[in-house]
Amino acid sequence: MRASHDAGGQELVLASAQTSSVTQISLAQDSLYWMLSTQQLLVVPRDGSGSRELESLDAPYSVYPAGEHLYYSRGIGTAESHGLYRLPIVGGAPVLVDQGEVTGLATDGDAVFWGRGNSLWTVNDRYGAIAKLATIETLNALLVDKDYVYWATLESPKLWRAQRSGGAPMQVATSIGSSPVSDGFHVYFISSGAISRVPAGGGDVEQLHQDDMAAGLALDDTHLYWANKLVPPTVKRLPKPPMR
Repeated sequence: MRASHDAGGQELVLASAQTSSVTQISLAQDSLYWMLSTQQLLVVPRDGSGSRELESLDAPYSVYPAGEHLYYSRGIGTAESHGLYRLPIVGGAPVLVDQGEVTGLATDGDAVFWGRGNSLWTVNDRYGAIAKLATIETLNALLVDKDYVYWATLESPKLWRAQRSGGAPMQVATSIGSSPVSDGFHVYFISSGAISRVPAGGGDVEQLHQDDMAAGLALDDTHLYWANKLVPPTVKRLPKPPMR
């Protein structure tokens, strides 16, 4: 693991692994979680003070923390085992939350959102009641901020949003890259070897940082975090540019 201090808009390497590639990263409280292609789940503090293995999950597609749990989707093995699962962050056995083919997964720290079939679903980690939010096409990307849920579909590269309580969808962008995340003001994503952003209400795309091997993106109030496709992989961070 390597770490140093960032200043003046320069990227910082928070951690690196010896083998495998990174498939996904996410944030919760003071820690950054990153999933390797070997299905190892690692956690590193945001200041880069030490990376450790947290859990080895059973064939996960994506992993996101919410409340006191880690939520992950599984789509390998028998059809009966496919679905959305959760397990306590402090350790314990996984529990099936929703059975079926999960497409897309996102959290805001308390609520969890996912696609199954032609519907968008949600559950609050504290209360546990699953609710249908909207009827949509097959998800390709899904993200959420304090006010809206955003998604792109396999049928179209356009980015859409709707209020978390439901309502008519609104188009935000005509095309969206991979690993989209939102801070409520902009949607950030990876496209053509660059980290870019577009206003959450729609507008022009702004390129922020070039990294041809970027894979996976997360953010907090002050920084952008991402991993790369190299083996061994690294996790980096960069101060968020000011709002325009």
